[in-house]
Amino acid sequence: MQNTDVRNPKSVDASVLSNLTWSPDGNEIVYAAEAGDGPGLWSVSVHNGKVTRIQTPGLANEPTWSAARQLIAYMSPTSSGPSFTRIAFLDAHGKTFYEALPPPPGPGGFGNGFAAWAPDGRRIAVVSQPGGGIASIWIVEPDSPAVYRKLIELPPGPRVRGVTWTADGSALIVGKRDTASDIVIFESDK
Repeated sequence: MQNTDVRNPKSVDASVLSNLTWSPDGNEIVYAAEAGDGPGLWSVSVHNGKVTRIQTPGLANEPTWSAARQLIAYMSPTSSGPSFTRIAFLDAHGKTFYEALPPPPGPGGFGNGFAAWAPDGRRIAVVSQPGGGIASIWIVEPDSPAVYRKLIELPPGPRVRGVTWTADGSALIVGKRDTASDIVIFESDK
């Protein structure tokens, strides 16, 4: 973590595995890093650089902190057996929420997924990209009777690398990484 005051920089030694996410009050950053047998969640204070492990019931990566609630959503992959990833919820102290949610749809759940909270803190956009499969975007509303709603299945092509909501929560913005390139032949005039 770097301070914007170059005369007094702050840094924390962290092997960040995925995105960083701010607490609603701007005092902490949560990220995923290796934690023994797999990825786990860590919090760092922006004031003093103190790093704290956030205990999760299983593996944890791709955290996203709701700007409207003291709630962190994260992707929780299985540590053994068939590949399956669900979305899980907790607060900064490790208290879990929505433990009774049904498993996400599909054979791999939200494989290779990541999420972004809507500004209202009631719904989350989740990108699911099973290994080599077609990406889809889901809306997850943990307080709704219909928890999972598929928004769109994207055509084969570049992998989705980011998702965010517009400020008013009326639309999603999706970033895709296109790895295709052109081969160009230049011929001389000779």
